[in-house]
Amino acid sequence: MDNIEKRLMCPICLDYCKQAVECSKCINLYCKNCADSLSDKKCALCRESTEFHISNFARRAINEIPVNCDFCSAKSTIGDLEAHLEKCEKKSITCQICDLKLTKISFLNHVSSNHLDKALHKTELFNDILANKFVQSTQFLNSTLNGTHSIDTKINSKNKKKARLGATGKYYCGAQLDDFCSCCDGFCGTKSGCNCSGCMELDIRFRLLPKGWLVNRDGFAAKKSSETGKTYCGRKNMMGVPLCDGYCGPNNGPNCPACQKLDEQVKRRYSKLI
Repeated sequence: MDNIEKRLMCPICLDYCKQAVECSKCINLYCKNCADSLSDKKCALCRESTEFHISNFARRAINEIPVNCDFCSAKSTIGDLEAHLEKCEKKSITCQICDLKLTKISFLNHVSSNHLDKALHKTELFNDILANKFVQSTQFLNSTLNGTHSIDTKINSKNKKKARLGATGKYYCGAQLDDFCSCCDGFCGTKSGCNCSGCMELDIRFRLLPKGWLVNRDGFAAKKSSETGKTYCGRKNMMGVPLCDGYCGPNNGPNCPACQKLDEQVKRRYSKLI
């Protein structure tokens, strides 16, 4: 290592400076985080009270230093190494289920061969947590407004009526539903239950749901399965149901009552939204 490269190294962590900054008194270089960690704001080398300024020259010079990937030995530079590691197929990954370290290229095969059920279970739990957090936050905000359930108002593009968020986190405009509904009074909301196709469209847009997703009458995002044609929300609300692991889907098996109702509505009311 020549003298120039030594000057590009941080005196605290003894590695090349990350986000290099320089002492305003002696011009020695530091990593930004290392400089920020100096409680007395004195340079570790000249011991003067100082300020640290960005060194664009040093940052460019460090980014151009050649390095090899530790996993595949590919040639890169410090500036490009992070982008390379995101794609490196030989990068080491630790399995969060069994703590086994393996390469990126073999990770998916390992999970599908040894932990498929657990991986799917974690995916279901994640979907359940997200959906619950959305509903809980909506209900909390509604309660702070004395139960008015009108924290957000949108215009239903189909009937031009004002739609408000209900207790389920779904939009309701109070208008007559598109078609007959055996579980409702025939109207969209106004605080819970099924909603019209225009308000379902608002639900989808508001939650940024991808194509094929809807929101069931309980307020949970649900996806139509290509395997069974049923909709599933992934919640653990099916305990004790025969031939079921306690979860609604997420890809096959029985679905919960709210998703069963969605199955009926997909054929008529929401057919153009799928």
